[in-house]
Amino acid sequence: MAVEERIRWVDMAKGYGILLVILGHLETHLIKYEIFTFHMPLFFFLAGYVFAPDKYTLKDFIRNKARTLLVPYFFMGSIICVCMWLFHGYFTLRDLFDCFLKLLVQRRFETLWFLTCLFFTQLLYWALHRLCGRNRKYILAVSLFLWMSGIAYYHFGGAALPWNLDACLTAVFYLALGNYVRSLCGNCRWMRLVHSKITLFSAILLHICCTMGNGILCGERFDMFYGQYGIPPVTLVAALTGIFLVYRVSAAEEFRYISYLGRNSLLYFGLHQALPISLLEQIYSRLHLFQDPSGAELFPYLSISMAFVLLSLAPVDLLIRKTRLCFFLGRKS
Repeated sequence: MAVEERIRWVDMAKGYGILLVILGHLETHLIKYEIFTFHMPLFFFLAGYVFAPDKYTLKDFIRNKARTLLVPYFFMGSIICVCMWLFHGYFTLRDLFDCFLKLLVQRRFETLWFLTCLFFTQLLYWALHRLCGRNRKYILAVSLFLWMSGIAYYHFGGAALPWNLDACLTAVFYLALGNYVRSLCGNCRWMRLVHSKITLFSAILLHICCTMGNGILCGERFDMFYGQYGIPPVTLVAALTGIFLVYRVSAAEEFRYISYLGRNSLLYFGLHQALPISLLEQIYSRLHLFQDPSGAELFPYLSISMAFVLLSLAPVDLLIRKTRLCFFLGRKS
């Protein structure tokens, strides 16, 4: 698999991931239950796939990741806080202060929780990479132990920690797995296995069985935001097979718009729920539309909502990317 191909499918996978994240936040129970089994593990996996810890000293890592993750975090967080203050009539200056305080403390503040979690997860992986002598198999084993430790933390009542440090324990396994998988891409036997029809059909069957099995036996969906992991071994398999299926779809064919979303996913990820979806909910409420979308209403609800979210954020994304404001999305101007 050539470097260009790997970048292409990663862009496609991130694009599909963004669409899935938006769909998952449109509050349709069945769709949300399915999407949440793998959509956040997918982003951590992809981050690990493209992460190159060897090229960073600690100082370089902090400088680079502060620019690409923390600057966008505070930029988009400030937009969310100000918009909440402007567009909600009951929002006082004290509420605005409290909103900024939540942004600073960051215990699952909006969808932006992912950015701080990714920063510390990559930092944790960078440290493991050096402590384990750059042996990816050892790192994967240690990260699996950390994943189990994270599950135990939530099982015994652990709460969200500042800057989502608790979620790093489970997230680092998916990131380490992505980095390990990248090291296997030159292995012909591995690639034949990944692209075989038997593997594809097995993954589909396993994913369906694990997702439905967790729902029937446990009823608690996999949701990293709330620290919910259902039946951990079952939801882990559901997450991994979901990631694999997104890879197969992403590698099969390239679509320009999906690839565009993948290359410019940060703003869509950070703002879609707090701004356009919140605005849509108010519009639907005042017009008495889609109060409980299901059946015949489901398709138009999803279509209209998805189009509104994507079209409303597109000019904002374009304005920022094409001006010096691109610095605030982690890009060099």
